[in-house]
Parts: sequence; C-alpha cells; structure tokens
Amino acid sequence: MGLTVNIGKTKVVAFSKRKMKTNPKILWNGEELEVVDTYTYLGVIFHRNGHFSTAKSHFTSKAAAASAIVIGIFFLYCSPIWGLSLEEDQLEQPQCQFWKRLLRLPKSTPGYVVRLEIGSQHTSLLMVKATLRLICKILQEDDNTLLAQCLKWQLRWEPRISSAKRSWAKQLKKWLNLTEDGYLLSQPYDQLKNVFPEQTQLIIGKLTTFLLNKDTLLMTDSAWTPDYSKIKTHATTEKYLLQDPALPAAQTLAQTRVNLHRIVYKDKVAPLQDRAACPWCSLGKSSLNHYLFECNSLIDPRKSLQSNLSPNSHSQDFTHLYNNNNNNSNFCNAIFAFWSTAFSKLPKQSPQLPQSI
Repeated sequence: MGLTVNIGKTKVVAFSKRKMKTNPKILWNGEELEVVDTYTYLGVIFHRNGHFSTAKSHFTSKAAAASAIVIGIFFLYCSPIWGLSLEEDQLEQPQCQFWKRLLRLPKSTPGYVVRLEIGSQHTSLLMVKATLRLICKILQEDDNTLLAQCLKWQLRWEPRISSAKRSWAKQLKKWLNLTEDGYLLSQPYDQLKNVFPEQTQLIIGKLTTFLLNKDTLLMTDSAWTPDYSKIKTHATTEKYLLQDPALPAAQTLAQTRVNLHRIVYKDKVAPLQDRAACPWCSLGKSSLNHYLFECNSLIDPRKSLQSNLSPNSHSQDFTHLYNNNNNNSNFCNAIFAFWSTAFSKLPKQSPQLPQSI
C-alpha cells in the first residue's frame, strides 16, 4: 500500500528570479495544489527567488531570542544571593542593552521605552521571583538546617544593622517595601513559615504591576520621547513583533516608533534632529514627518508606502498614521519598504553618527 498525498499540506514553490504575474495551475489526481512564495522544509525557509535572505532573518531572530534567554541564565545565576544589593537600573541594563543592539536603537533610548516596546519582564522581577522561591524552599526545611539558621539570623539582625550593604535581609526588605510587604519579614519565624508561602504570588503580582506602572508613568511624563506615549496604547509586546517580521523590518519600525536621534539602515543614517539638514533634499528639517510626508526627493518611496496603508488613513503626522494602521498587518513591511527604498537613493558614503548616540 503506497503513501497517500495530503493535498491540504502539499504546497508548490515556483522558483523564479521575478514573481510571476500568474501562478501555474498544478493538479494532483484532479485536485489543485496551492502555489506559495515560501515553504519551510526541515526548519529551513525556501523562498521562490532562490535566495535565503528570509531564512537568514528567521534564524537571526531565533538566535536573538535564544541570546536573550542566555543573558537571563548567566546574569541571574545565584541572583537571590548577590543581586538584591543592586539598584533596579543596574539589573535592567544587560537586557536593555541587548534589545537596543538587536533593534539598532540609539544607546540613549530609555530603558522603559525598550521594555514597553518589547513587552519583556523586568530582570529585577525575575530576580525577586527567584529569591521568593528560595525563601519558600528554606521555610519548608527543618529549622535546624544550616540554611534555615542563616535565614533566621538574617531576619533577626536586620533591624539592628543600619547599612543595607551588610544585611541581605535589609536588601530583601527594600524590594518587598515596593509592594508594602516588607512587614512580613518582621514576623516570628514560626508564623513566617505559614504566612510567607501564601503571600508570594500576591507579592509577585503587585510587584509586576508596580514596575509596569512605573515604566508607564515615566513614558507619559517623558520630555525625551514625547511622541512615544501617543502610539503606545497598551503595556504588552507590540503587534509587529508578534508577526515574526524579518529583522531589518523590525529594526526600521522600532527606530521609527521610538523616533530618537536617527534611523539607521545598513551603513546609512538619516538624522532625526531639526538642526540637521535632510540628507535627501538638503532643504527641510531632518524630522520623521518631513521624510514621510514632505521631502520632494522621496516621492516614489512615499507612493509605495501609501499604497499599503489602510483606506482613509492618510495623514501628515506619523503618530496619526501609525494609530490608523495599528491593525494593518502590512504596515511593518510598508515602513521597511519606504526606508529601504529611500536609503537606496543616498550615496554609499553615509553620514557619521553623532558622538552622543
């Protein structure tokens, strides 16, 4: 008995240098097979043009995600022991630096913008979670074990030690005070064994909300990135990142959304500072709205962008344009097409990045 072909799962890729105007009609036992642009075989994406740029972007993004996990594994190793003494900004720095490099954001991009854009958990939250798990594990042990005795004496001596540098319990209390739960550590050890494990999930939930609200407040009050709060309408990962875009497309849209200092594509740079001249027309100011809506040298890229926008969404302001196309799955690729076409018009020798970036 031979194998049966699953028509629904069988796809045809017609390899050609240029996309054909009409796809060939291919039948199998009288049933038509779907012709597609890409097909994934053994984890590798094959594109109809015969190039592997799509596969490269796919594996690069996967490797980047894996790298972020590795950062967490190494950086948070034994963090309940040594990490409590660090300030929040110090804990968040490695993860933020990673995402800035990946998305080619300016070094001066605020950490709260990076976290809100990516929708990533705070590293400090992960550290506190690990610490609470460790404490709960110790509380389950016999009171005479070495770990239990260490925890007992840390908690007992915490009020008597003035410097947090010399007291692990005082460092822990600093974090728990953010959610007004520091009082738990002052309870007798026998009571703590019963109460603390019941409160851990509540503490984690409150700390999650606290840190998220802190980032949101910084965003809304920021004079550094004033336009970002107009397009950041929710505190989760941005939709375009969930659509598994090619890395260059994600980079250009992330830089456009953050709208800080410059847009970088390959080795070319477009400044986003009013005091700099437009690198295309040398007349207008180097602003996002000038590039997208005003520059006469970018008429062709602009037409391509507008053709991919939602109906009745044309605007002369990027924030309005973005909000009107927030549910448009093609918007990320449309922005990328605009920038890639625009940058192709610049000479190979790119302008230098400002020293402050």
